[in-house]
Amino acid sequence: MPTALTVKLFAQYQACRYASVAAISVWVYDYFLTVADELELLWSRNGILVKSLYLMVSAIPTAISFPDLMGCILREDICPSLVSPSLQEVSSQHGNLTDPTR
Repeated sequence: MPTALTVKLFAQYQACRYASVAAISVWVYDYFLTVADELELLWSRNGILVKSLYLMVSAIPTAISFPDLMGCILREDICPSLVSPSLQEVSSQHGNLTDPTR
């Protein structure tokens, strides 16, 4: 029978995964909405300074955060920003938390 702490931690784990999927979905949606304007207004013109600033503002943060979001969805461990550190102890005592009936 799962304890109240185990159920709470599993719910936080699921919330982290859902939030990651939502963030990736919004990012992909925004990208496809603006890619035509980006190609027309930015990359078809001359000027290295504006292109460099655009890459620093958009592409670099995306390249850094996207693998972390995907890792939170695909891995079986927990997103550390939303779940308390004691989950590792609970997980080791009660087994894998992907099954809330354990």
